[in-house]
Amino acid sequence: MKTAGKYPTELFWYAGGVPAVMEEPRDELHLDALTVTGKSVADNLETYRRSEMPRFAEMFLANYKLNRRDVIYPLKKPLKPKGSLAVLKGNLAPAGATIKKSAVAEEMMMHQGPAKVYDSERDAVDALTAGMIEPGDVVIIRYQGPRATGMPEMFFMSELIASDPVLSRTTSLVTDGRFSGATRGPCVGYLGPEALDGGPIAAVENSDLIRIDIPGRTIDIVGIAGAVRTPEEIAETIAARLSRWEKPAVTHKGVLRQYTALARPALEGGSCIP
Repeated sequence: MKTAGKYPTELFWYAGGVPAVMEEPRDELHLDALTVTGKSVADNLETYRRSEMPRFAEMFLANYKLNRRDVIYPLKKPLKPKGSLAVLKGNLAPAGATIKKSAVAEEMMMHQGPAKVYDSERDAVDALTAGMIEPGDVVIIRYQGPRATGMPEMFFMSELIASDPVLSRTTSLVTDGRFSGATRGPCVGYLGPEALDGGPIAAVENSDLIRIDIPGRTIDIVGIAGAVRTPEEIAETIAARLSRWEKPAVTHKGVLRQYTALARPALEGGSCIP
C-alpha cells in the first residue's frame, strides 16, 4: 500500500482489510486471545469468513481489473524477501530504533552526516523553513519519547523532508518520538533509551557525525564536531557529556502527566507500568 507501495488504502479494504491479512498467518496467531469485541480472535475471523465481505472484495477489485492477491500477497509468495521494517542498534540507540526501510530511497540506505539537534519538532520545522537544514544533515529531534511528551508523531518534519526533492534523498531524521504508517523517507524513530531517560541521544551536539547503516542495522555517532573519532573516543565523549547532563523537568498535567510518569520505553510498547 502507499506510501511505500502503489495501491491506495481503499483497495486494501476492498481486498478484505486487516481480517484478510490475519488469515494468512492464522496458524501462528493466539486464536484464543480475547479482543475488544468480547470474542476471541478465532471467533472474529470466523465471523469475517461467514460475512459477505470476501465475496464483495472480489467484486470491488474487479472494477479495477485486480483481485485480492494483487493487493494482499500469500505467505508463500511474499512481495519482497524481507519485511518493511528494520531495527537499528548502535551507540546512539543501544536499546534499538526502527525505520520503515521500504519507504527509503536506495541512495539513503547508508547515510553519514552532521547532526542538527532540536528539542522539539516545532524548533526543527522552524529551522527547516528558515533554510537552516542543509542537504546531508541528520536532523535530531529529541525529548519526544513516551516518558517525555507521550511520544507524539513527528509528522510535520518528516513530511517536509519527504516533500523536498533534494532533502528527501540527502537528509535523515532521527528521533525518540514516533512515526505513522504514512511516513516516507529516511526517518528513524522510537529510539531508545529516550533522551529523558539519559539515552545517548541526549548527549548529541550539533556537528557530531551520525552514521545510519540500514543494511548493517546500525546507527552510531561516529564523529565529534565534524571529525571522525574512534569508538573508544566516542564512548568517552558521550559519557563525559552525560555526566554533565541535567534531566529536564516534565511539567505536564492531568492524564498526560500520569502517563509520562509511568510509561515504559517505546520499544516495549510504551504502555504504563501496572
